[in-house]
This record gives sequence, structure tokens and C-alpha cells, in this order.
Amino acid sequence: MAEVGVSASEIVIGQTGDRSAGIKEYTFDLTLGLTVYFNKLNAEGGVHGRKIRIESRDDGYDPKRTVEAVTDLIDHQHVFAILSSLGTPTIKASLPYIEKMDVPFLFPYSGGESSRLPSAKTSVNLRAGYAEEIERLLEYTVKDLNTDDIGIFYQNDALGDSGVTALEAFLDKRNKHINGHGKYQRNSEDVSLALDSLIKAKPKAVFLQCVRRACVAFLKAAAAKKFTPIILANSLGSISDALADIPTAKFNLVISEILPSPHTQGLRIAREFSNAMTLAGHSDRINYVTFEGYLDAKVLTTALRSIDKDLNRKSLMTAFENMKNKDIGGITLSFSPKRRQLLNEVYLYRVENGSAKLISQN
Repeated sequence: MAEVGVSASEIVIGQTGDRSAGIKEYTFDLTLGLTVYFNKLNAEGGVHGRKIRIESRDDGYDPKRTVEAVTDLIDHQHVFAILSSLGTPTIKASLPYIEKMDVPFLFPYSGGESSRLPSAKTSVNLRAGYAEEIERLLEYTVKDLNTDDIGIFYQNDALGDSGVTALEAFLDKRNKHINGHGKYQRNSEDVSLALDSLIKAKPKAVFLQCVRRACVAFLKAAAAKKFTPIILANSLGSISDALADIPTAKFNLVISEILPSPHTQGLRIAREFSNAMTLAGHSDRINYVTFEGYLDAKVLTTALRSIDKDLNRKSLMTAFENMKNKDIGGITLSFSPKRRQLLNEVYLYRVENGSAKLISQN
């Protein structure tokens, strides 16, 4: 009996993401990376004769709409798996149905915990989680910047809560507490109340658990009010791709990323990605998010190629779970059953003269 979403000629993959609200630029770039890889793959005949078709749905970064979109993709579009969906709160809302229907949930663009629990048996994450990123950022802040006086600017939902929880856990071990909470609403760039709250608290450093637009709005508003603490930002904010929009000279800015820079010409996968984007006419969109989308597509293809026959959801999950020290163009994948992820490295950068300089890789 044929597997759902698989025929002799194609494999149907679902995706959800915001295409109309506050994080639509992430969805555009992530999908572009997927498309550049899969278009080339399909032109070469696909995987074992099957081409990849993506069915993508706009959820407006609204958890209720995500549940509706996922239900449609599984029940009516009959997708084989769901790939590269975006948003911590939206993923948290939709994952119970995905797990109930036993559909592989692959490489979400999120560092949240819901897809990283050992019990999330249908999930495979590519990236390290927010917990790993925050731990590395905070360790550097304490040891190298000599402060544990830290506040937080965060989104008022599950995304922000994940940052608050990780920051609290780190500070609790030092018998310290978060010094200042500033929260904003999802799909909003109104940061005024959050900024006022943090200015009043006067922390020496502020950790950002926000999407790109809100992060940029916060930094611009903070600079205008001459509030310039140390700024700690993880990959969620995609700050590395927005440095031109930020008054970087005003801040001591430290950024974590979960991938090496897409501009690292000494890395084979980065060169492959850059060449593919240029040939596809998208050299202006070479950034961390498109790079992640391209890697998502390549890693899925690697797993599919390892299955000579009897492609089904179980054999796909087994292929991922069996990945140990698998080289993908200079990046090594090893599945962790404890975290259900393939990559664990975190890269730290300091922004100097408007550009990010690598200071640590672990």
C-alpha cells in the first residue's frame, strides 16, 4: 500500500508560515532557500525518480490559523511530512494534531522546546534550541563582559516565555533574578511600554527574545532615548541580517547564530549555497534564513536518498534517527534523541564597525 503523500512521480511536503503579518520576511526567505534547492533537484529528476512538491499555507503568525492550516495539509492535501514551518507559538499550537496523526515534523524554524521534548517522536529539528543559544550568550556575558545584571525584551506569548524561562534558569543558578521585563505583542512593533519598563529597571545588559521587526524597532527606540546597555540577541531576531537597519555604533551587541555564516567561503556547503542562489538570480538574498531553508531541503533529500525502497513515514524517521557524524558540505549532523535535533553548535559574534565578527564556536 502506497504511503500518504508519496506516488511514483512525486513526494508532497507541507509547510506553514506567516505570509501576511509580522514575520512574513522569514517565511519568504526560508521558502526561497527551499525552492532554490528543490527546483535544482527536480530539474535533475528528483529523488529515486520522485520530484518534491511543496504545499505551503499562510497562517498569519496566528496559532489558531496554524492549526487550521495543518489540519488542511494533513486531512485534505495528504502531505507526506511537514517541513520548515515557522513560529514558536504557532508550532506549539499545531504540534499536538501533527503528533496525533503521526506525521513527520521536520526542521521547524524555531528554537522552542515543544518539538525538542524526547516525547516529540514525530519531530526532527535541524537547529540548536533557544536554550542552547541563551546558555552560550549568558556564559559569555558573565565571563567576558563581567555582568549578570540582565533584563529581557520579549514577545508576549510562548516564544517570549521560552526566553524568559531560559534566562531565569541561568540566573537562578547564580542566585540572581531578571532585572527588568519589557514585553510587546505578537505582530506589533509598538515597543514603547517595554522600553520604558527596561529603562526604569536599568539593567547592564538586555537579552532580546523577539522577531526581527520588533528587535529593530526596540534598538532604534532605545538609541533615541540614549538607553544603551549591552545587547544580547539570539538567532530568532535574525539581527545578523539586519545590521544595516540598526544603530550598531550605539551598542555593545553580541549575537548568537545556529549556523556558520552563509558567507564563509572556506565552507563547502556555504559555497554551494551561494552559487545556487546566484545561479537562480537571488544573490541579493544570501542570508542566514535562506541558508537555513536550503539546508533543510538538502538534509531532507539526504535522508530520502538513503531509502532505496519502501519509502514511508517510519523509514524516513529511522533515516534521520540513524544519522551519526554525517557530513553535509563541512557541517556534521548527528541525531540527538534527548533533544531530537541534528545540530548542536552555537556561534557567537560581536558587532564591530557595523559587521559581525566571530568570537566563539561551540
